Amino acid sequence: MHKFLGSLAIAALLALAACGEAPKQGAQGPAGPQGPIGAQGPVGPQGPGGIAGPQGPVGAQGPAGERGEAGAPGAAGAKGEAGPPGPQGPAGPPGPAAAASAAGAPSDFRVVTGNDTVACSDGEVLVSVLCATGPNDGAKCTGATTGLCVRGQAQR
Repeated sequence: MHKFLGSLAIAALLALAACGEAPKQGAQGPAGPQGPIGAQGPVGPQGPGGIAGPQGPVGAQGPAGERGEAGAPGAAGAKGEAGPPGPQGPAGPPGPAAAASAAGAPSDFRVVTGNDTVACSDGEVLVSVLCATGPNDGAKCTGATTGLCVRGQAQR
């Protein structure tokens, strides 16, 4: 009996499948009302970066920072002009007393003058020559000449 029922079911299915035509589609009806808003979806991937905007305005100046360490000394500057002379200082103490010499003893120094040349006496040495104009050539000058003679120590 089971076989019979199974065969009957298969025959019925085949009969129904072969008999029917596909239904014809009718005209489309009007759109229905809008449905409620659905739940928010997950965040999508980040899009490409945009172009940079224009530069903004300059901000206010910030507070002053801490004072830094002093730098290395710089090079010396140019020499300045000389200042005015200072006031005269006080007089110094008196010098030592001169050695006492015998009364009427001649001095060891003697000044000599002349025109173009000067000379010392015997026992004296010419230690300096000054010319009124130009350089000297030994004991000779051009024009007025002044010399300093020193008496030798053996002559005393």
